[in-house]
Amino acid sequence: MKRQIILVIIMVLFLMGLAGCTGGNTETDAVDPGEAASGSAVVRSDADGLVEVRIEGGKAELTFNLEQWDKLYGIYSIYDTLEHTDPALLREGPFEINFDSGAGCKDVCIATIPSLNAAFYEFSTVTVIFLMEDGTVEHLPVFPYPDEKNAPPLTSYTTYGALPWIKGIASLSYEQEDEGIGDMTIYATDEDGRRYDIRDFWHLSNVFDCEWVYNIAPEFNGDVKCMILSFHKDGTVSLREAWRYSREVYASLTGRYTVSGSFVGGKPVLLLELWNEADMDMSNPDFTLPHDLMGEYFFTSDDEYLTLYLIEDGALANYPDGSPVLVYPLEREWVYDDSYGGGDEFNFGYSEAEYGIADYSDDELIDYLLEHVEKAREMVQDLGMAALVTGETEEFMDAGVCRLVILGTNHPEQFVREIYYAISPYYCIYEQDPVYGNWSLVYEEFPVS
Repeated sequence: MKRQIILVIIMVLFLMGLAGCTGGNTETDAVDPGEAASGSAVVRSDADGLVEVRIEGGKAELTFNLEQWDKLYGIYSIYDTLEHTDPALLREGPFEINFDSGAGCKDVCIATIPSLNAAFYEFSTVTVIFLMEDGTVEHLPVFPYPDEKNAPPLTSYTTYGALPWIKGIASLSYEQEDEGIGDMTIYATDEDGRRYDIRDFWHLSNVFDCEWVYNIAPEFNGDVKCMILSFHKDGTVSLREAWRYSREVYASLTGRYTVSGSFVGGKPVLLLELWNEADMDMSNPDFTLPHDLMGEYFFTSDDEYLTLYLIEDGALANYPDGSPVLVYPLEREWVYDDSYGGGDEFNFGYSEAEYGIADYSDDELIDYLLEHVEKAREMVQDLGMAALVTGETEEFMDAGVCRLVILGTNHPEQFVREIYYAISPYYCIYEQDPVYGNWSLVYEEFPVS
């Protein structure tokens, strides 16, 4: 009997020794920098065994398991018109990792997250998040073929830099969002226990690289009034109201912004404090004066849009009747400097703000759902269920940031949520399976024939 107990204890200790970050689905323990420098190595891999990262002495190297990549995705047979897809370019490594900050690395979390896909193939890139010794996190999407940033001949990979606005990070974890019922994601937890969803900040990593434009009036004489919002890495922000194409400015505000990530499930919150430049000494601005505009916003971003959702206080723009515009899908405009030979040029494209679903009021959004989804209409009109718009959103890789309409039952104590619908900027409607949490398309305004 004693021998059996001893064997059980030995087996438990052995299994505990196997626990760690391998597979990318458990929380990574922050490694002491001194311990790493003394020669102990940290080795991590993703759940599919596609990528392995080894960290030692603050340095990191990455290795691909090409046999596993080919088994899952057939990488040796991929052919398209993109550059760098010659199978002869494939290398396992190891590849040295160059860090943008120059700080040492102490841990890493590796996962495949479809919404962070940066490749043009049928498979997703692998997301690699490095925890640095200075408490920042640097990000790197990887897949076996060289990309534009890490072009052949490839001997090392360079990260895309630190994710903005999250510091003092103590650990990383790969887990399901929304208390275990949503998609898998990577969370960064800081020293005070605040958690940040890496996806939100990944999409904001290029927020400083361009200007953000929102049309605030219909076209007039071939031009349109707009807001131009610019964020700067020193924590300041500028807001200009101008004619979009002529760039003639008729109002300018300047100020500062702060970003928090510990609100509403770790979603980032933006606080803007703005002053009218006409009332400021711009050579020495006094930010202690009363604000001309201050507001808090939830915000999300993707490759084309930065969308602000007003929480309280000041709106950046108003409807013609004076009521605040609750959602601002700001379109990206790249600014090319002289080093690219482009001078002061701008690239104008499709603006979701001009004719997207984002400007619908809550009632209009509900009406749109009930008009096009018979099941939802029956539950509200025939069965007496209530529809609620809270400002929450859901982001899909192919559909962008969708606004949620929630069907449920009103009780004296609370509103009981039962069925979720998501409406995309392009008028598609998705319904969430209440058991498994996956989304399915139930209405398409412009179906593809």
